[in-house]
Amino acid sequence: MGLIIHYKLKAKGAAAAARKLVEALHQQAHDLPFKEVGDLVDLAGDECHYDKRDKDDPLRWLLIQSQGSVSLSHLPGESKYSSRRVSPTRMIAFTA
Repeated sequence: MGLIIHYKLKAKGAAAAARKLVEALHQQAHDLPFKEVGDLVDLAGDECHYDKRDKDDPLRWLLIQSQGSVSLSHLPGESKYSSRRVSPTRMIAFTA
């Protein structure tokens, strides 16, 4: 049994600034008593789509968890709303 904790962070700036922030978090994670801290990954475009990877790919679960959800408006005459899962266009992340 494991525990999954997701953090959503926001910062203004370019991708280089975001990478620097995530690198700092990655270093801090090494200083905490985690059993394991994964490598920092920087993916873009098609690399961010979990369904374009092998089922045994170690990044697949991270990519599935990185998806977001977009709400879609309902069609006239329907009372239900729906949503669609979307993959990121860029991901700088690590597992711990």
